[in-house]
Amino acid sequence: MPEASIKLVQAVGRLIRTERDYGRVTILDNRLTKQSYGKKLLASLPPFKRI
Repeated sequence: MPEASIKLVQAVGRLIRTERDYGRVTILDNRLTKQSYGKKLLASLPPFKRI
């Protein structure tokens, strides 16, 4: 799990570098919302709009 968390945070960081940048990260694995470790993973990300 820690490795997945690090990779996800790095990917988001590469996508959004300045305040004017924008992008979309799509994760289709429902374990992020159903499992406790998924919720912790989402909480570790920088704040952004979630749809």
